[in-house]
Amino acid sequence: MKRLVTVLSIVVPFMLLAMGFAQEAAVAAGRSIGDGLIAIGAGLAIGIGAIGVGIAQAAIGSAGAGTTLSAAKSAFNNFSLAC
Repeated sequence: MKRLVTVLSIVVPFMLLAMGFAQEAAVAAGRSIGDGLIAIGAGLAIGIGAIGVGIAQAAIGSAGAGTTLSAAKSAFNNFSLAC
């Protein structure tokens, strides 16, 4: 829960700032609000996917480190250099 609050406290201000800039540009270019919403949706799709991938890779990296340490302590150097 703490992680979610931290991520949202970082992401939401940038989203609001981006919406403000998008609206100013839309007025100058004669675009509708739908164009901005499409861009925001695309950004959310990529951003949320990236956060999920980061969390998954963090779990995989921890599992790999534990596996190599339990198998052979000398193999840990090879694993840490590969990551």
